Amino acid sequence: MRTRYEIPEHAPAPVEAVEQAEGGKVVYLTRKGRRVAAVVPTAVAEHSDLDDLEAFWEAQENQVREACRRMWAAVADEDEDARRAIRESIDRILEEIEDAADAAIASAAMTRRSLDGSGIPLAQVVRDFAEWRGLSS
Repeated sequence: MRTRYEIPEHAPAPVEAVEQAEGGKVVYLTRKGRRVAAVVPTAVAEHSDLDDLEAFWEAQENQVREACRRMWAAVADEDEDARRAIRESIDRILEEIEDAADAAIASAAMTRRSLDGSGIPLAQVVRDFAEWRGLSS
């Protein structure tokens, strides 16, 4: 999740921005509506290499999956309607973390390609993505 804080000229970053970054959020600092800086979780800043980024997001996905398992176990004694609602929420959470991971990795790959001036064929992107997601044979 990304958050935005408008900051006056020469003002320090809001404490809330740092606290949200500690909580795993990317926080953009803006002046006159234009992004001027980002406060990011340390783990994100330390994982600039694409392979490291993939490992980072895989770890994030695993943490979310484990939290969902605990949540599911906690509702074992609930009625069927409650369990169905929880299951739907869990499915949405897992889908969203997977989408976030995919988007972050794709964005990093595109940024890296644009910075080094090289291109990458779409077919290669599709093969790499399928391999990364375990879909290749």
